[in-house]
Amino acid sequence: VYPAYGVLPAERAYIGDKVGRIWRMDLRSNNPNLWKISIAWPPADDDEAAGYILGRSVVDRPSVVLRSSGKLAVVFGTGDKTRSDAGRAHVVSFTDEATLGAGETLSFQVKRNWVLPLRDKEYVSGPPAVRFGIAFFTTIQTGQDNVCDLGLGRLYGVLYCRSSEPYGTSDGRTLDVVPAIPPILTDQGQRVNDAISLRLPEGKVAYGLTMITSYS
Repeated sequence: VYPAYGVLPAERAYIGDKVGRIWRMDLRSNNPNLWKISIAWPPADDDEAAGYILGRSVVDRPSVVLRSSGKLAVVFGTGDKTRSDAGRAHVVSFTDEATLGAGETLSFQVKRNWVLPLRDKEYVSGPPAVRFGIAFFTTIQTGQDNVCDLGLGRLYGVLYCRSSEPYGTSDGRTLDVVPAIPPILTDQGQRVNDAISLRLPEGKVAYGLTMITSYS
């Protein structure tokens, strides 16, 4: 829901369904009979959808962020297949803008920020959390030779509303996201400034995350 805090009335709500759609509830009228619901994602324009395929459930609730431009951004990820032709799981960031249309009525226009295809047999395991311009989310990749067959867990960090020139990965995917994991030191003492994800310890997986502010 946006806004979700304070005393301001809610304007919009976003709901994910079992086949990967995000529904937008328009709550701006003071008459509930005039509230509307429509599909916000995927867009009708296939180019704007960037290869996103329906057939996987949206995991938990989408993350809604107010951009500095005053527009709303929505970040969500998909998990288990509900259709055999669903393809890979994805994490998506899109901007949902209210624009003035014909008859001076407000309508919504969706613009893709980025669409991130995950690895084969990898899926989102919890809701994304957006802090300091970074979308953090956790995934699990099954079919790995890990302890107790839990799968391989990862924590991702990418800029939530910025994309880059497309670049390829070793497993054949094309990405356009900007990596944003904070600088880390590897076991060999190497400093890494451009990591897109961290592999969790063997046998460990995560189902989402919580962001806190510490005294440090």
